[in-house]
Amino acid sequence: NFSSSDFWVLVSALKEFITNEGNGELPLEGTIPDMTSLTEYYVSLQKIYQAKAESDCLAMEHRVKSILKRIGRDPESISRAYIKTFCKNTRKLKVCRYRSMEEEFSSPALSEVQKYFADEDSCYAMNFYVLLRAVDRLAASYSRLPGIFDRYMRKMRIHLW
Repeated sequence: NFSSSDFWVLVSALKEFITNEGNGELPLEGTIPDMTSLTEYYVSLQKIYQAKAESDCLAMEHRVKSILKRIGRDPESISRAYIKTFCKNTRKLKVCRYRSMEEEFSSPALSEVQKYFADEDSCYAMNFYVLLRAVDRLAASYSRLPGIFDRYMRKMRIHLW
């Protein structure tokens, strides 16, 4: 699809990479954690990790360009720097599936919201969900966003500061 976002092109390339060059593994980031070691061993190991990460990034770049050609986009439309950043962060990728805004506004799923508040991993995101819903409600009810004061409050603020 010509309109595929850069992100989804990279995800598609990642899937191909894992199946082929990665042998079931994600691209290597290129950094190793701190550890107790002689400096020369640590530096040698770091160079090995960096070389493997560079190799993985080149394989990803090849796959990205191939996908871009297949969908009719310019193979250079996604920069090497963007691909490299993507490769460094693949371990942090997480798929989050949500209902559309239309579905959410027309029939809120309160039981789902409560379930996510109980889940420690999802609770943080749900705090933002509630906050954004509250901002939306305030804007609809009072025709203003939070933090926007009337003329009197602005004058007082100017004089106070």
